[in-house]
Amino acid sequence: DVYKRQPLPYQGCDDAEPAAGTDGTSCLQGRYDHDFDPANGCEAVGDDIDETRFTSGSIEGTIIPEGDVDKVLVPLADRWQLFCDAHFELTLTAPSGLDLEMSAFDDGRRIAQVEVAGGGSEPMRLGEPSCAQNDSTTLEVIIRAVDGRSSDPWILERAGSW
Repeated sequence: DVYKRQPLPYQGCDDAEPAAGTDGTSCLQGRYDHDFDPANGCEAVGDDIDETRFTSGSIEGTIIPEGDVDKVLVPLADRWQLFCDAHFELTLTAPSGLDLEMSAFDDGRRIAQVEVAGGGSEPMRLGEPSCAQNDSTTLEVIIRAVDGRSSDPWILERAGSW
């Protein structure tokens, strides 16, 4: 029958509306079918975290679309320390099902790296580079997937200072 409607990738013949986050044929801009299940549509939304200045508290982002890499800028001010024992800590929490890697770079040189298993948290602790000079800097922190996938966010927390 030539008048019979053909099913679309995200809208079956009996569906009145296309699946969420789609036009029936493909994902809407900024939406992704992260679990490859056309029944729930394009359920995942990417973030715009890249180049965000992270100055206090916590921040979160997603590794969406698959292969996404997030970069966060972390300014650090040098504070006077009597015993030269200042430290700074970043703690990354990975969503369940997604193993992550976090690397910290200072002037293009990697100074630390941690891997975090899905559903877990890992701290990255950095000591003050020098007591004798001003160590103020802005770290580039890169977060990327190692294995797995999740549309849930990762969480990054910061504490301390140099």
